[in-house]
Amino acid sequence: MAIDLATSVTAQLSAAASAVAGSWGLSDTLTVGEPTSAQPDLSFAGQAVLVEFSGRASGKLALIVDDEIAQQLLDSPAAPPDLIAALGPAATAACLAIGEVSIGSTTVANPASAMQQVLALHDAASVTLTDEGEARAALVVGAAPLGSVAGSTSATMRGAVPAQGRPVDPIEPPAHRLDLLRGVQMQATVELGRTQMTINDLLALRSGAVIELDRAAGAPADLYVNGRLIAHGEVVVVDENYGLRILQVVADETGR
Repeated sequence: MAIDLATSVTAQLSAAASAVAGSWGLSDTLTVGEPTSAQPDLSFAGQAVLVEFSGRASGKLALIVDDEIAQQLLDSPAAPPDLIAALGPAATAACLAIGEVSIGSTTVANPASAMQQVLALHDAASVTLTDEGEARAALVVGAAPLGSVAGSTSATMRGAVPAQGRPVDPIEPPAHRLDLLRGVQMQATVELGRTQMTINDLLALRSGAVIELDRAAGAPADLYVNGRLIAHGEVVVVDENYGLRILQVVADETGR
């Protein structure tokens, strides 16, 4: 069955960029912009890594950051030994958000060169992450046509020499790559229900007002992680705090 690359890859670009911003845990709050097929402005760019991926689709991903973010990550308590280790968890989180793909070789690259390599692919788009309107990072993702090999330069890239002046090895096997994500914090939210209100209703709210939700009493609550529905459960009390007992893990975004 043919794969719609626009659906499987670049349509997930916003989710991938959100995963990148969430994985860093920096003091700055980064805002994810709108995906675009236009070439992003890289005047902010300081460092970049270029990642090859394959699986449901094959392609390349460029993660570009300014020097301040790169330094913050390198100065983190985890003390990553180099830029690839510092940006690795974010690149992995982005690939996981794209879909059923696995990571191939990862290299440090010139930001402009990395961007051009990705935008040259069949289906490519970029999204910029900003802080108070100032560009701080960019994620560029491109997919190769079905049946082609996006990583045709893999053998060359494995011997590429990054800014540190040493060859870059391919990223670790999948089990070890996933270990990089175990310490990443993600936003989990429990939702009891929803409702729609007019501005007039909002302005009329006072202490003691009751808002009726669109869910029956006793119905399961929903657990969202980074805005994605993960499970249904029932609200419980744990040591005087509310908790959620998981009743069903959701298999896909349709809620099944």
